[in-house]
Amino acid sequence: MREIHSCEVFDGDDWNKTLACNSKALYNGMYKLVGQMIAVCLVHGGVEPHFFSQRLFCQVCNLQPPVPDLQQIVDYDFREKMIKIKSAQNVDDAQCAIMGASDQLAMLGSLRHIQTLEERDDLVESATKFFLDNRLRDSLDQFKEGLKCLGLLPLMQKHPELVKELFMNEEKPLLARDLSALFKEELSPVGSNRRIVESRTICFWRDWLIEVEEGTAYPLTLEKILGFVSGSTAIPRLGFPVEPKLEFLHPQENEAIRIFPEANTCCIVLRLPIHQSYELFRERMESGILQSPTFGVM
Repeated sequence: MREIHSCEVFDGDDWNKTLACNSKALYNGMYKLVGQMIAVCLVHGGVEPHFFSQRLFCQVCNLQPPVPDLQQIVDYDFREKMIKIKSAQNVDDAQCAIMGASDQLAMLGSLRHIQTLEERDDLVESATKFFLDNRLRDSLDQFKEGLKCLGLLPLMQKHPELVKELFMNEEKPLLARDLSALFKEELSPVGSNRRIVESRTICFWRDWLIEVEEGTAYPLTLEKILGFVSGSTAIPRLGFPVEPKLEFLHPQENEAIRIFPEANTCCIVLRLPIHQSYELFRERMESGILQSPTFGVM
């Protein structure tokens, strides 16, 4: 989903994306493909997009989009020209500003001579609406075709209020307690030497998560820890398909001591190294995760 979030078919701020006007992507069917990928990620993986703008969500769900706003125009040059037209104090200044934006306005079919400031306002509104909505119609249709995958689009259009929070608004950040509660600990029998070591390691683990949450382990984050274990940077709303487990890397006879954390992203298992001190545990955990080439060590 992170790759989808930053792909070429979207434009705008990180958590307020609209569709981009990209003729190459349209010709290659990229809008449909991205729509299909979002549907599969959400339905099968429980991974929520969370980056749709209100306008994009309304467009997809066939709802009335919000009133066109000049600040929603992502093209900086065109936005500044439209603001100059809108802020003109008289017709002559407005007409001069219109001529300064004549090339873009002509492409939108909005270039015309005005005689009153009311006509100026109509021009700005129609040009903004066309820029934000009408020029993206083919791209939107292709994107919606992709969202039909696995029946997602009909569900969105039938129950927009129920699914709105899955597509809009920035994800809530992970907390240390979320990760701590996520894993089922695979513990040795009570009273055994291994159980004593495991209990100490669990204390190290929980204290370390709090440090990471507070930002003292930057650039490591709780999302990166979860990604190391599962390949996902967020806990799916319906949970993972298997219960995440926490195991321990006890020293084995005739084996080298494993001092770094290990993970199995298929089974969602995190294996914690055994260390005598918290400082060494923290150092090995941070070094192992930050230097891991992919999600984890299989």
